[in-house]
Amino acid sequence: MAAVIICLPLGVVAASRVAAAVRQADPSAVVIDEVCGMMVALAGVTVTPLTAAAGFLFFRAFDIVKPFPISWAERQWSGGWGIMADDVLAGLAAQCCVRLLQVWWR
Repeated sequence: MAAVIICLPLGVVAASRVAAAVRQADPSAVVIDEVCGMMVALAGVTVTPLTAAAGFLFFRAFDIVKPFPISWAERQWSGGWGIMADDVLAGLAAQCCVRLLQVWWR
């Protein structure tokens, strides 16, 4: 979680600057949001090949499909906060799924 606490504000600043420089709402060159989202997805989870793969797959699914409230957050905020928010929420949703998978697997 310490890495997420450091990554999130730095990612907001960096994403805002890049988005402004290239004049795009969510430039594909910005990947700190994906990194931070994956860190959230696996924070506090015992990382094994299974949990890492599940976390990645769940995170990507939520990041692509963007169910509520992920889609809402992306529209609600602009700039760096908007770029980061949807991935952090996708990471939270993925973490819930990984933890449920762990409970089910045991």
